Amino acid sequence: MAKTLIRNLFFSNQPNPFFCFKTHSYTLQASLNTSMNLPKSAPVLNCLKSYGFDDSQIAKLVERRPGVLHCRVSSNLTPKFEYLIQKGFTGKLLPEFIVSNPLILFRSLGSSIKPCFEFLSPFLNGDELLVSIKRSSYWLLNFNLNTILQPNVDFLISEGVPARSISKLLVLQPRVIMQSHDRMVYAVKTLKEIGFEPKEPKFVHALRVICSMSKFNWEKKVEAFRSLGWSEEEVLNTFRKCPLCLAISEKKLRYLMDFYVNTMKLDSKIIIGYPKMLLFSLDKRISRRYKILKVLQSKKLINEDKKILWVLNLSERKFLEEYISKHSDKVPGLLDMYQRAAKQ
Repeated sequence: MAKTLIRNLFFSNQPNPFFCFKTHSYTLQASLNTSMNLPKSAPVLNCLKSYGFDDSQIAKLVERRPGVLHCRVSSNLTPKFEYLIQKGFTGKLLPEFIVSNPLILFRSLGSSIKPCFEFLSPFLNGDELLVSIKRSSYWLLNFNLNTILQPNVDFLISEGVPARSISKLLVLQPRVIMQSHDRMVYAVKTLKEIGFEPKEPKFVHALRVICSMSKFNWEKKVEAFRSLGWSEEEVLNTFRKCPLCLAISEKKLRYLMDFYVNTMKLDSKIIIGYPKMLLFSLDKRISRRYKILKVLQSKKLINEDKKILWVLNLSERKFLEEYISKHSDKVPGLLDMYQRAAKQ
């Protein structure tokens, strides 16, 4: 069963839709030359300045989209700027957003921009809405809401995925919801067969992992886990317990396992049984804490059998309290040692 699910997790090797758009680059000099040769660009430049764009932002905007100099002020720029201000892009946020997402100036306010905001509003609060639009306006404005986004969202809701979970996807990983509808249906069906419940918070993380990989990359990742001691059933169990573990790079996976097994002398079964350990940062958490533990053990200040899982799971504040501050009088320079370890 595990082998079948793993091998068939992806039903096709469809090209990734997010790499089908052609991009265009323009040099700054060409952009500026264009602006100097267009007397009619003055109203556009004045409009931009009136909405808080400084000279460097205007130059960057023209560099990225020279066509902005052809935009009509009264029927294009002003209505869009006013709408965005109404939606929360006030002060410096407006020019920053436009410069980083100039495509929005070439999309229809009525048929593209407003529907995008209206689509997202039921799922996101004000701040989340701004974050989602800022991060993903290119994708959201280029995908048809009625044929791609809306059907996928409706389907997830019908399967029992909570609105709050959908909102997380829209803010953090909107591309997940931009999969083809057939791929979305298959992914949800497969996750349910593996044992995920759509109402669980883990479900959207698992969906995110599946939708971020091709069939080839998934199989390659599974083989990497198997080469380190996992059985196929254990790979699936790892995915069930902690879906994001299957999203880490093969390089990080091998790096972590080498440190756990060869440096810390842990049995690989411990990591297989508690896969969350694969999400920790080796440099920022694991090696630093391990070094402190070894020092404290050498001073007989803590027991040798201290459970490393418990120590690694502690919050940073709690670890500092229990293992740094508590013993700083007996081990001078312990905090400095801990802080230096992070920079090495």
